[in-house]
Amino acid sequence: VQPFDRRGDEVVVYGLGNFLSNQSANCCIASTQDGMIAMLRIEEQPAGGFLVAESTYVATWVDRSDYTIIPVNETLAAGATLDGSPISADLRSVLQTSRGRTQSAVTALGADGWGARPADNTWSLPD
Repeated sequence: VQPFDRRGDEVVVYGLGNFLSNQSANCCIASTQDGMIAMLRIEEQPAGGFLVAESTYVATWVDRSDYTIIPVNETLAAGATLDGSPISADLRSVLQTSRGRTQSAVTALGADGWGARPADNTWSLPD
């Protein structure tokens, strides 16, 4: 995962990390399991053109055992995976660490100062 940035009125998302990866723990550091879904709400301006009105992201984590993409905040909030299985204390710790790495990466260039933030605890896209 790489930072969000702002260049004038434009939002730049440098890298989304791994959404799906078959990299094993033998080759790669833990952060290669981190990813995110960037969600940018774009509004048409009355005078013409478009503007990014809201910048959010869903932190994700790849479970290497079966390549499931886990939405981090939603899973932590529910205490269960998307199929309803309770998460273990070990997985909770891993997801919390992943969430911290993702947040640090996204905000490394000051994105939290101009409003980029984690999306609400939801896996679905907004209407």
